[in-house]
Parts: sequence; C-alpha cells; structure tokens
Amino acid sequence: MANYDPSPATRFKPGIVHPHPGRPKSKILYYLGKIGSQVVNGKTKDEWLALKIYDMAMKGNIIAAKEILDRKEGKVKDVLEATTSGTINIQVVSYSAAPVVEGKCPKK
Repeated sequence: MANYDPSPATRFKPGIVHPHPGRPKSKILYYLGKIGSQVVNGKTKDEWLALKIYDMAMKGNIIAAKEILDRKEGKVKDVLEATTSGTINIQVVSYSAAPVVEGKCPKK
C-alpha cells in the first residue's frame, strides 16, 4: 500500500513554488506548434494559414467564413425555447461541417 502520510522532510513547504508540468501535452500539438512557427517568405506558417482561410472565406467558402467568425466572435449557442402543457418529443440531429458533394453527405 502506498504511503499517504509522507514524512515532514518530503512534504510541500509553505512559500516554496513547486513547478508541476501537469498532464503531458500531446505530441501532435507540440509538432504543430513547431511547424506553425516556422518562417517562410517573411511570415510564419500559422500566418500563411490564416491568410489562406481568409482568402477562401472571401471567395465564398462558407465553412472558412464560419471558422473565422467562430474564432473571432465566439461560437453561437443553440437555444431552444418551448411552451407547452403536454409532452415534448425532441429529436437531436447532428451535422458535419464537411462540404456536401453532389447532394450527398460525407461518410463518417
């Protein structure tokens, strides 16, 4: 069984900051951060990506425009109001932000 009452020598002491890294970050986020900070033609790759998404939105790409607005203004919360004296049946329908091709929804 583990020792749940450590000796006073190993306990945290008042006024001393103990840096704790917490939960390790995912490697993918680490590498995305490294790649995004690389400079190409005077701008970071993150800046180029932001410019590309902006250009796509300006050309009419609704998904790109939604992404920009969600990041800038915050996502809009869905609100449902109902007044009734009886039973309410609610059907939840999820949707994918992926583009629809030839009238078909993309497979998940």
